[in-house]
Amino acid sequence: MASGYIKLHRCLLDNPLFDNENLLKVWVWCLLKASHKEHEQLVGLQKVILKPGQFVFGRDKAAAELKLHPSSLYRYVKKLELSESLVIQPNNKFSIVTIENWVFYQGEGDQPEQQNEQQMNNKRTTNEQQMNTNKNVKNVKNVKNKDLNPPPPLQQKFKYAEFVSLTNDEYSSLVAKLGSEERFNRCVEILDNYKGANGKRYKSDYRAVLNWVIARLEEEENKTRPSPVQQKSVAEQSLDRWVNGSD
Repeated sequence: MASGYIKLHRCLLDNPLFDNENLLKVWVWCLLKASHKEHEQLVGLQKVILKPGQFVFGRDKAAAELKLHPSSLYRYVKKLELSESLVIQPNNKFSIVTIENWVFYQGEGDQPEQQNEQQMNNKRTTNEQQMNTNKNVKNVKNVKNKDLNPPPPLQQKFKYAEFVSLTNDEYSSLVAKLGSEERFNRCVEILDNYKGANGKRYKSDYRAVLNWVIARLEEEENKTRPSPVQQKSVAEQSLDRWVNGSD
């Protein structure tokens, strides 16, 4: 068994992949497989140099380790690539996977925490200076602050397909409205295919899904449902034949 450990940053809780257990499983597996330092690895007869955050990826072997179907695993890995979590460099025998921002989140020391602490210290120093400088104009400052409240920051959007991006809240809202991850994925596929084929762009993919994609999905589902005649039980079909004198 390999030694060592990885770090999981708390921002993972706010990422959409946390709500998909298989996608989360694949992501953590990728982190565990990645190299912590540069080294050489022999793949067949080929020598490969792996940098920190990289590992050799073979779909069939990885699917066996994760107990997933190879095609399902490939979709999960591509979704991670579309969300800019990793980069895949394929060749004719294997692929090299590179974890994005590896040094920042997995490097030596606690860089994210150190950066946050430094930001807090800078903010504290700035606030103290402002309090001392503006002590004599407190009332004027309070009046100005009422007019200068900044707008709330825009939520970050994540890619769910090549041409479809949504925020965490939009993703959660659509899954709740549609009732399942499967129906949500189909809506994303419909919108992605439409935008890719027609070069269409929307200010909000979320609004596009609400405005017409869900209706398109329901049309598809209605076409695949059996007609009332097909839904008749064997007993009902036998009764119809008896009434019509077929038996």
